[in-house]
Amino acid sequence: MQATLRYVLLTALRDRLFLTILVLAALIYLAAGFLGDAALAEGRDLKLSLAAGSGRAVLVAGLLTFIAFHVRRMSENRELETLLARPISRTGFVMAYGLGLGAVAALLALPLALGLLFFAPDIGGLLVWGLSLLEEAVIVAALGLFAALALETAVSAVLAAGGIYILARLMSVFIGIAEKRLIESETQNQTLDLLVRLGLKALSILLPRLDVYAQSAWLVYGPPALETVFFLLAQTLVYVPLLLLASVFDLRRKRF
Repeated sequence: MQATLRYVLLTALRDRLFLTILVLAALIYLAAGFLGDAALAEGRDLKLSLAAGSGRAVLVAGLLTFIAFHVRRMSENRELETLLARPISRTGFVMAYGLGLGAVAALLALPLALGLLFFAPDIGGLLVWGLSLLEEAVIVAALGLFAALALETAVSAVLAAGGIYILARLMSVFIGIAEKRLIESETQNQTLDLLVRLGLKALSILLPRLDVYAQSAWLVYGPPALETVFFLLAQTLVYVPLLLLASVFDLRRKRF
């Protein structure tokens, strides 16, 4: 397991993942600071919102791209076969690889959170935001690993995982629109609207509520209620093992 963990970290360094993400984040933070200074009112709030939201997007995009192309390269170069030929089960390999990706996510989320200190956020809100960003990044890493192992090409893995992520981030918006439409619709449309609403509710149960993670409002107005913090932690502890188990199941079906 230690060898696999070291291999993942060294690969991230070799692909310059950390350098790329940190440079992009620094540029985004500089742009957010410039736009905030140019704002006529609430410049600090604008800086925090732009920097936090854009930094999170860069982190997610970087993780999904790195995982997809790295797993595909391992498969094409037969590195995956070499790793699986070692005295380690496929379950152990996926768990060790997931742990390595979690470490990569942590090493990326920490500097992104610390960088927001330059914009004078609420400290309690920053702590919760940073923790939830780490939890979200770990979920994204597990999702990216599952998509990369399940799909044949790196591009399809990035698009599929990215689409699921966006859908999970916007699920509450879709449900709100469906509920509003159900209330305002005429009688002949209510049945269809009700089915759409029920379908979205069922889909929201399957997908994690990623819209609750890393909210920029915490940086401005302070941390959320303790129940929200426990909900985020519990959701992470549920979805990460599920995604890793799905990766194990898919890997066991393949022959090398």
